[in-house]
Amino acid sequence: MTTDESQFAKLLIPVKKVIFLKGSFRWPARPILAGSQTADILPLKQLSRDLAKRNFKVSVTKNVFAPAAVKINRDEKIENDEAYRLIITRDGIEIFAKADAGAYYGLQTLRDLVSIYGKTLPACEIEDRPDFRRRGVYHDCSRGKVPKLDTLKQLVERLDTGKSMNYRSTWKTFSRLSSIPILARVLVLLRQWKFSPCRIIAVCTIYD
Repeated sequence: MTTDESQFAKLLIPVKKVIFLKGSFRWPARPILAGSQTADILPLKQLSRDLAKRNFKVSVTKNVFAPAAVKINRDEKIENDEAYRLIITRDGIEIFAKADAGAYYGLQTLRDLVSIYGKTLPACEIEDRPDFRRRGVYHDCSRGKVPKLDTLKQLVERLDTGKSMNYRSTWKTFSRLSSIPILARVLVLLRQWKFSPCRIIAVCTIYD
């Protein structure tokens, strides 16, 4: 096992299958990140922030037909809506998914790889899917400190990096929050089980 291969053990969520290829991918100074759907823009912007912290000048676009360091494409042959295939070669990075959820989770794995390897990623092909359809966190704040909106955003983004599907919170002090209309409206939405991390972030952004 090479050093690059052993580093895969540091992935926050282990992947189902990985095949290592020859060579590596090095991020260009001005990488372009391209998605094929509007829903791809959010996770691409998350990756963009990660790369910006490493002094890259990043552009995000919805045009997978132009040259780009990262491209997200839809593939109907992938059976699971939350599954994805991530391919890293010397020439670039491609993520294939059947639905928005799979594309989103593929980007989270790529973000994790950037945090481990930095500017140079090992060439590989990853296939991954969740073991359980329902995955989430129950957050009971009824007897503790009520988090601020910024804290909720940070928590949700941490959860989506771990590919958590749902966030549910209990607020027995909800009546005390009536004087904070923005936070109150967000909390109503957070109590619904069907909100994915991606949608929660979008909602928080709308009400912010």
